[in-house]
Amino acid sequence: MGHIVPPNAGSLGKAITAFQNAERHEKLLRSYGVYRFTEHTITDRTELDHELARVREQRFATDVEESVCDGHCFGVPIFGAAGEIGAAVSVSWPKARVGDDDRRKAILAALRATAGQIAADLRTV
Repeated sequence: MGHIVPPNAGSLGKAITAFQNAERHEKLLRSYGVYRFTEHTITDRTELDHELARVREQRFATDVEESVCDGHCFGVPIFGAAGEIGAAVSVSWPKARVGDDDRRKAILAALRATAGQIAADLRTV
């Protein structure tokens, strides 16, 4: 609590960084750095690029013990009216409580619905 998790280690940072243009993407990585928090943290640049491509393809990010041991986070981008990403929403659970694939799918569905509602609400502000 109270610390910024850099874009390589957390689902929120991955969900935002993955959808930025190349210049902004690089600026985020340089500004926040690439740090190792656990043995699962992605610090290799090639591996990180593959992870961010996966996030763009699947439209969600995960952090499976990358920022904290026994933690599992899901992050979903919040798309603006023009398709830009300026924010994301996430949920963090103890790894043991995440459960099976059906549970993961339910968590992601709820998170995507929440992101969609936030996006809709922001368009009316």
